[in-house]
Amino acid sequence: MSALNLSKRSAFFKALDEIPDYKLRLCYLTGNTQAERIYLIHMIGEWLRMDAQQALSCSEVQSAYPELYAYLQHTELFKDSDSERYFDSYKSYKLSNRLPQDEDIYFSNFDINSYPYRYTLLSDSITTDSVILWIDALGAEWLSLLCWTLQKTIMVR
Repeated sequence: MSALNLSKRSAFFKALDEIPDYKLRLCYLTGNTQAERIYLIHMIGEWLRMDAQQALSCSEVQSAYPELYAYLQHTELFKDSDSERYFDSYKSYKLSNRLPQDEDIYFSNFDINSYPYRYTLLSDSITTDSVILWIDALGAEWLSLLCWTLQKTIMVR
């Protein structure tokens, strides 16, 4: 038994839910515990649906949960606004554990067939010295986190 139990209980998170300002809620979170990270995922999912621009530009999100912040960023592979809109929506629905009410709006102007196949993108870069790491079933929405992690790893070396 610990003499000082600092874990946050459900009453703490219920009290946080009473604060209407998402940015202010972040002042009470460190992201250091699993319970806080779970709360942050759900809270930021809701925030993205309410005001995506504010949530994406909030430096406190980056401080509280840098991996989640990296996941939410855009990747340079999808430079057109329709793709960015689709992935922003996809991530916000995923984080808030909800489905879109109107699939036509969700998928509007997003044509998956307009993108080149994987091999087409890789073929010009493959040489005899290449090492190809294939992560099967990794959705494109994870690319921003993957790139962030690789950059962070390279910077450490």
